[in-house]
Amino acid sequence: MSRALVITVVILILAALVGVFMIKRNFDRIYEIKQEAYTEFKLITFTECGLRGNKEIHQLKNDADVIYGDDIKSFVIPDGFKLQTFPETKTKGSSFTYKGPAFVKCADRTIKSFIFYKGDGTDSGDSMESP
Repeated sequence: MSRALVITVVILILAALVGVFMIKRNFDRIYEIKQEAYTEFKLITFTECGLRGNKEIHQLKNDADVIYGDDIKSFVIPDGFKLQTFPETKTKGSSFTYKGPAFVKCADRTIKSFIFYKGDGTDSGDSMESP
């Protein structure tokens, strides 16, 4: 075996190991975010797809609270809660409601504002159960 071939094989093996490590680290990061949201009843939002960008944690103080927010692309909603989303700022435009538990790695619609609340089945607009 030539020296160049050995070096190439070693480099490919190292690249594969680094790739596996990075994938595992990302899975672990997503698992921890989901666990935090689901076990501590928090809405966790991000400004970028893939649970990246600016992270914000929203937690209701009591069941009657409502939290307003803006401009998100990915999020995790705990069971028993809903996220009513709007395509315009200040909760304007036709709404769409996600029901928890839900893990949305990249929203398929523009979300410029939202309302997070304890779900009671009385919201208006379309809705989507988590897959």
